[in-house]
Amino acid sequence: MEAFLRDECSDLVEKNYCRVFVWPDPEDRSRILGYYSLSACLVARAELNNRFQRRAPKGIPVPMALIGYMGKTEGATQGLGPLLIQDAAKRVARITDIGIWGLCLDAENQKLAEWYEEKIGFTPARAKALFLYGPLQTFLVPSQDGA
Repeated sequence: MEAFLRDECSDLVEKNYCRVFVWPDPEDRSRILGYYSLSACLVARAELNNRFQRRAPKGIPVPMALIGYMGKTEGATQGLGPLLIQDAAKRVARITDIGIWGLCLDAENQKLAEWYEEKIGFTPARAKALFLYGPLQTFLVPSQDGA
């Protein structure tokens, strides 16, 4: 986590590739418990499953917000991941100047992809099992595991 925030973050933000948001420790605001980045993303209609594909206009990619980097410190409390995703969804939902249908992310491995699907509500893309997406409204409510 520290390497991303120290070495890459400022360069990506400066070049307007993403914005990075941190989750501070409520007891020590100088300590970061977790972070995530958001950037614009388009997902091809063909990558959506049938349920979402039927709702999407034909031939138009779906506008998304990409959670590109997400991490937490070792001392972070259990359940911080779902809170970071919910925070990202709330932040994106406040954007009214452009349309954003949902959130997407790349899971690091199959086990994590399955966790995102089962616990958070993401859906795997058709051709890329580790690329997951979902409608914004899915992430605005607390996750099923109580986080």
